Amino acid sequence: MQVLLVNFEEHVNKNGKISAFKANEILNNLNGTNIERNAEDFNLGDDEMIDISEKLMFIFNSLILFEEAFYKLLRNGDEKNNGFVSREYAKDVILKCELFGGRLKGFPLNKLLEKYTNEQDQFNYLEMKKNSLDDVEVDKSNVYSYNYEKKKWVRKYKFTPTHCL
Repeated sequence: MQVLLVNFEEHVNKNGKISAFKANEILNNLNGTNIERNAEDFNLGDDEMIDISEKLMFIFNSLILFEEAFYKLLRNGDEKNNGFVSREYAKDVILKCELFGGRLKGFPLNKLLEKYTNEQDQFNYLEMKKNSLDDVEVDKSNVYSYNYEKKKWVRKYKFTPTHCL
């Protein structure tokens, strides 16, 4: 989502609108989630203008739903209700969930699984959830700031279903 914000921000006019041509170009060049890349097929003329806040809110709300579905699947596999699932179950959920759109695989997936899997081969999804901002390996400075006291990335802005404050 942050990558999308930064890319769109560079090309919006003073009214917060972007041309359909430029929006499609940005979406097609993103290495983001499926929902970001295909937020909405902008089947408009190249000169048509799109209200960027409306589109970003659609993407944001979709990502929230995908994230909730991802954690629900992990909770469903948590037989002891203690924040742990088997490593294989976690891997299966991560590979199939819409949140990652099949992008989290290979080395990044193995790194994530290794980091949160204990000696009993149990994956700690609650710990992963707490550290998700720190695990993302992209520049977060446009949306997040690093809190040196807590040694954590924290949001600069508060997001609600209808506003970015």
